[in-house]
Amino acid sequence: MVQGDFTPMVDRRHRARKKSTLDMGAKAPARSGSLRLFVLLAIMVLVNLYVFVWRDGTSIGDIRKKAKRIVQARRRFGRDHEQRWRGR
Repeated sequence: MVQGDFTPMVDRRHRARKKSTLDMGAKAPARSGSLRLFVLLAIMVLVNLYVFVWRDGTSIGDIRKKAKRIVQARRRFGRDHEQRWRGR
């Protein structure tokens, strides 16, 4: 065995950790911004639902009906009749 006074090869002291701003008395991050964003997104979803589902003339069902009528008119009268009807 080896005897004697040996100094450690690695320093075992730990560096001080970075202090949080909350520990220093700062305010917590604002959560009202998240709430405002959620409310804004909810309003936008409701507007889209109104336009694409419930509003007459712009709902998906109404658009499909219009497209179906146009296809039937093309089959019935031909494309030439549709161009004359539009004034071309």
